[in-house]
Amino acid sequence: MEIARQESALKTRPLPTSFSNLVLLTGATGYVGGRLLPLLANDGWPVRCLARKPEHLAARVPAGVEVVQGDLLDAGSLATALRGVDTAFYLVHSMGATGDYVRRWCPDLAKLPAK
Repeated sequence: MEIARQESALKTRPLPTSFSNLVLLTGATGYVGGRLLPLLANDGWPVRCLARKPEHLAARVPAGVEVVQGDLLDAGSLATALRGVDTAFYLVHSMGATGDYVRRWCPDLAKLPAK
């Protein structure tokens, strides 16, 4: 009951008119991102997906969704993907990673205090 009330409140909240509402979705080829993508598109959100291999995403992309090639570890392609974006969903993980993934690939996150 509480979740339904919260979802209803989110859907009725007006968005600021100063935003483009463009959403960047990373991880759209994955389990969570692949389910979020059609929900965003069906609700009318302008969506841009960042993919290392856009061809793996082509069959799943609804009409009107922009797909850009890039890599989160490449600052240039990430900056390009984020241009004009108001909201970003980071839904990427590395299931096959060994060792300390966060310290290796996300050194700034590794410095944050644990909560």
